[in-house]
Amino acid sequence: MDGLVTAPISYSLKQAGITQFLLENGSSDLKTLTNKFNANDGYLNVGLRVFCSQGWLTQAVDNSKGEVVFKINDSSKIAFDHFELYKE
Repeated sequence: MDGLVTAPISYSLKQAGITQFLLENGSSDLKTLTNKFNANDGYLNVGLRVFCSQGWLTQAVDNSKGEVVFKINDSSKIAFDHFELYKE
């Protein structure tokens, strides 16, 4: 997962503005991100979970509300600032 999946997802979510949105807001639920960026919730969820597996985001699931919330952490900005390197 560490290259073939991570690189294109990282660059794509940066280009779409999703990583910047998360940095500016600190967190967001999947539904808000899906609506704001006109994204497919399944694909976006997988992409953001890749970030969680890399340690770049933290995921919280609230089953009572049916919400998935993604939160930035100490590694988020450092990682997101380097996503432009994945362009090639």
